[in-house]
This record gives sequence, structure tokens and C-alpha cells, in this order.
Amino acid sequence: MSALDFKVAVITGAAGGLGKAFATSLIKFGKKVIIVGRTESSLASTAKEIGALGYYVLDVSKFDTIPTVVNKILKDHPDVDCLINNAGVQKQLDFTDPNIISKLGDVDEEVAINITGLVHLVAAFTPHFIKSDVPSAVMNVSSGLAYVPISPVPVYCATKAFVKSFTLSLRHQLRNTKVKVYEIAPPLVESDLHRDHDNADAYTKEKMPHCLTVAEFMSGIEEGWNKGDLDIGVGMAKQRLQAWDSVFKQVYGAMNPK
Repeated sequence: MSALDFKVAVITGAAGGLGKAFATSLIKFGKKVIIVGRTESSLASTAKEIGALGYYVLDVSKFDTIPTVVNKILKDHPDVDCLINNAGVQKQLDFTDPNIISKLGDVDEEVAINITGLVHLVAAFTPHFIKSDVPSAVMNVSSGLAYVPISPVPVYCATKAFVKSFTLSLRHQLRNTKVKVYEIAPPLVESDLHRDHDNADAYTKEKMPHCLTVAEFMSGIEEGWNKGDLDIGVGMAKQRLQAWDSVFKQVYGAMNPK
């Protein structure tokens, strides 16, 4: 069964990068897409370029604004039946730096966007999905780094490990509803995720052969969507998902009986 049993998807962080790629792909599959992000000019440009149904300005780290924006989306588009939590930031953080205290604002931003904002969005959309008569979907974007962290981005890796764990628990809680919960785990992909890094221009396939192009990444995602996989990984991230399944899936099932 396909994972694309929905009609209208809301995608966060979709003015560019992987969010824009998800949106473009879904439109190709005949889905309607609403894009969400922080910068209105970028959202307007992207929405026009890809043919999105609409766009809404939302900084997911501003938690008190989330209910208002979500209510507006659902009032304007009551047929929304999919949420893709893609918004995320990745910061380098070095705990040997004597000025580490001054960098903790980056930690707050990563946790707010990658964790707390995601949870607030799930809480805002889930009641609408549950009471609907049609199947719906929540797709949370984790990372291959959720499984095996790398030290230059320690908080980012930890936030994505949270997304993995949270997605599993959410899926179990919603198991008797029509809401399906998916994990999307990207590997290293050419995108703007690394824009704040000291070596931001190094994240290309030319300079890092294991880095995937957006087209290569989306080919794997579309394959997973078409197969109906609940956990969709590409490249090295797929290998790590499979490794987790082989070691922990049975234990997880025993601890969370259906």
C-alpha cells in the first residue's frame, strides 16, 4: 500500500532545500501542497515556482504562534490530511571552545526548531486528523545521524535521535486510528542544511562522494513512498534504519505490545 494515501500536505521548512524537494515531488504525484516557513518572500517565490496550493509564514520556534497559524491553515483548507515535519537547523558546536557559553543560543535554536516545534505541530494537527473520516499521515524527518552521531554537530544528532524515538511512540499511540506515522531519514544530501557551517561549501557530491544529490535522495524517498514503508531511509541512513530494526525492533515490539 502506498504511503501517498493523502490529498493535501502541509510541509514545514519548504521554501527551499529538502522541503521544497518534498513539495515538488508530491505535486508531481498529483497531491496538493501547502508550504510553511519563516521568510515570506522565499515562500511566495517557491509557491509560485512549484505550483503550491498556498503558503503560510511560521517560525516553528515561536511556539505560541503555532496554534493560530495551524487553525488558519485548517480553516482555509479543511481537507489537509498530511503533515511533513521537515523544518530543521544544524549548528556546529565545540565544547573545547573556551567561549562555549556564548554559543548556547545555537543550542536553544536547534532544540526549539528540531524538537519542540515539531511536537507542537503534531499536537496542533493530530486532533484534526483523528476526527477525520479519511486516512491521514504524519511524516517526521529524522536523519542517519539519529543512529550514529558525528561530534561536530552534537546537539543536532541528539535532536534527530529524539525525532526517531518520538516518532516510534507517536506511531504506537495512533495505531488504532486512521493516522499513519512515518519516519524519513536522510543521509548527507546537497542542501542548505549546512549553511551555518565553517565549511558550508564543502557539502557537495564533487567534494564528498558519499553526499547525495537532491535528485538521488528523492528517488529513494519516492521508492519508499510507493512501497508504503513506514520508515524510509536512503543511502547510509537506510543501512542504519535496517541495523536498528535488526537489533531493536523485536525488543521494541515486546515493550510496546499492540
